[in-house]
Amino acid sequence: KNRKLLLYETSSDMSALEGALPGTVKGDVLEQPEEHAQGERHLLEEDNDLSARDDSDSCRPSRASLVDSSLMSPASSQLVPLSCANSLRHLLFKKTLLSIWKMIASHRYCGPFLKPVSDKQAPGYKDVVRRPMDLTNIKRRLSKGQIWTTAQFQRDLMLMFQNA
Repeated sequence: KNRKLLLYETSSDMSALEGALPGTVKGDVLEQPEEHAQGERHLLEEDNDLSARDDSDSCRPSRASLVDSSLMSPASSQLVPLSCANSLRHLLFKKTLLSIWKMIASHRYCGPFLKPVSDKQAPGYKDVVRRPMDLTNIKRRLSKGQIWTTAQFQRDLMLMFQNA
């Protein structure tokens, strides 16, 4: 049967992905450097009749398969779908920020910052502070995927401290 290589584009700014993952971006695929290479080539392939499927399923296993050469045998060149790479990067990013959040939340002086300020604790607080922020709210924003950069995470932490 006629086979084709699946290519996924996640964003218009591919330079951000280039700096975060080893290899180079050529067109819409990430090509791993030859130094990781010594075995056979593994490609993500799919039948032509599946090309009309929804892009939201691009990272779900289907009839297509991707072999991770770093875990299996080394490959001379590995092509990674960018949407999957971006999703994996975001999961690792989220996991890292959650571990930082846990360190902050386990600090011995974090008590006042764990939960939102109530009217009982500080009457009129909501009139003075326009955008209340607490550690629980930051964790919720991380879990929901509303924080995508370290700058956003830092901004929310600084807002919380400034509100105090």
